[in-house]
Amino acid sequence: CLSDTFEPPSYPDISVTPSITSGEITLSGNFPAGTRFEVYNLLGQRVYYYEVQIGNQSQTLFMSLALGTYIYRVQAEGTLLKSGKLVLIH
Repeated sequence: CLSDTFEPPSYPDISVTPSITSGEITLSGNFPAGTRFEVYNLLGQRVYYYEVQIGNQSQTLFMSLALGTYIYRVQAEGTLLKSGKLVLIH
C-alpha cells in the first residue's frame, strides 16, 4: 500500500529535499548497500527508480515526470527507510 499515512521507522540521517520541486531533488544520508529510491504515481505505478550509491553522501537526481503529486520510498533490502510526498511543479 502506498498510503501516506504509514509511518516508517525513523532514519533521521536520510533526507529527501525539497518536497516541492521542478524535478531536481537531493538525497542525503548514510545509505546501506542495496538502497533504492523509487517514485510512484497516485495509482501506485512506479514511475522512477534509482539505485543509491553506498555511503554517507548527497546525491542530486533529475526526474522528468509530469506535474503532480507522487509518493517516494527509500528502501534497502526490503526495509523501508523513508517515505513521503513529492509535488512536481513548473
